[in-house]
Amino acid sequence: AESGGLYEDITATSSYVPEFLDWALAEHKKGDTGIIKTDYGYHIMYFVASRPMWKSYAESGLMQERSAEIVNSAREQYAMDIDYSAIALGFVDISKWFGA
Repeated sequence: AESGGLYEDITATSSYVPEFLDWALAEHKKGDTGIIKTDYGYHIMYFVASRPMWKSYAESGLMQERSAEIVNSAREQYAMDIDYSAIALGFVDISKWFGA
């Protein structure tokens, strides 16, 4: 209820009842629905979307590589002290490398 009923980052090791995990981890397309019965009652399921973990890892790796390139290039050109804790990375559109 606190998140509007949205469950995220569900994995095979998540601590949900088997019926819930079976439905949540099955192959679904965006918008798929289902009703499952567990010991806790009936659950109306709606599949919002998913993102393969490899895309998240690839995006993170690309952001780290690109930020290191930018910082190293700047350090070569200018004398500076760098506060690494203040560096904020933004969104990187990886679709040009991996497709949408």
